[in-house]
Amino acid sequence: GAEFLDVGANMGLYSIYAARFRNARVTAFEPEAQNFALLNRNIACNGLGDQITAYGVAISDQPGFAPLYVRGLEAAGAFHSFAENVDDNLQPAAVSLKQGCYGTTLDTLLADQVIVQPQYIKIDVDGLEHKVIRGAQRTLKQVRSVLVEMNANLVEHNEAIAALEALGLEREHVAAHQRGAVTN
Repeated sequence: GAEFLDVGANMGLYSIYAARFRNARVTAFEPEAQNFALLNRNIACNGLGDQITAYGVAISDQPGFAPLYVRGLEAAGAFHSFAENVDDNLQPAAVSLKQGCYGTTLDTLLADQVIVQPQYIKIDVDGLEHKVIRGAQRTLKQVRSVLVEMNANLVEHNEAIAALEALGLEREHVAAHQRGAVTN
């Protein structure tokens, strides 16, 4: 029965699981058009329309219109970026398409009562997680848990980790990922 935010929902794996097996009320955010359509199809096919609300917007550190840089046009594709044409290492990236997009912050959505205070948040936006965290300081103050994919080799991500810790959140598990290799 908890409130769960899925930021960077893609086709909805985490959203569907949280709603179906944890009875969570889910708000999912996926800006890429093909993934947003697939997300909504998965919600409908699983009969979870009463538990999951999907929004086709990007979550970032400030509201506004900007390009969504789409890496590839395959369904369930990843590594798209909002407002900055960068890859998951924050380096310039090749792009297949610039999709017009609107982005906002979690704090704005909470203040405008579009979302209610979540207990759980998953953030996976392929390198721009630090921007989501920067735009969610008020929202993050009252969460129980945040699942976020971070790259400890990036200054911006280390700053975001410090910001999460400053809010009283503690790291429970850290795994280092290096191009397919996983170490504990």
